[in-house]
Amino acid sequence: MDEVLDRPLTYAERLGPLVADDRWDFYSIDTAAAQGISTARVVRDDAAVTAFSRRHRPESSVWPGNREVVAWCVAVNEDDEWASVGALVRWGSGLRVLTSVATSTELRGRGFARTLVRGTLGVAHWRGIRWVGLGVSHANIPAQRVYENVGFALGANFTNYVEA
Repeated sequence: MDEVLDRPLTYAERLGPLVADDRWDFYSIDTAAAQGISTARVVRDDAAVTAFSRRHRPESSVWPGNREVVAWCVAVNEDDEWASVGALVRWGSGLRVLTSVATSTELRGRGFARTLVRGTLGVAHWRGIRWVGLGVSHANIPAQRVYENVGFALGANFTNYVEA
């Protein structure tokens, strides 16, 4: 027979034991900061985006075919080859987010991610999008440095929990 409690259940009693799985930081920026910045190249080649992402960031959260994608943007190297790719998306809430940023493993540390982020903000500004946000793993210090260097401001921290 179940015991009847004279108090509300605690969070742990309702959901069971949970452990922290991952921590995320949320950043945002006013795209007016990108005014006058050249835009990134907008691409519509889903097969090429998929191949690039599978090779350089297989854990990507957004893939071609996702209806939330507003535009896929790329930054290219001096040989006009893709160096970095990212998606500008519109969540159901209406928030525009930069996500699934991937830089060629051979070209990391050379500024291509920064070029992509700045250029994607230019695309957003040109399209009339005022604010862009993004989420990044708390452990991904190199990405945080890129976003902060471009002008993104930290707005919130989140922790994901899973059952123990």
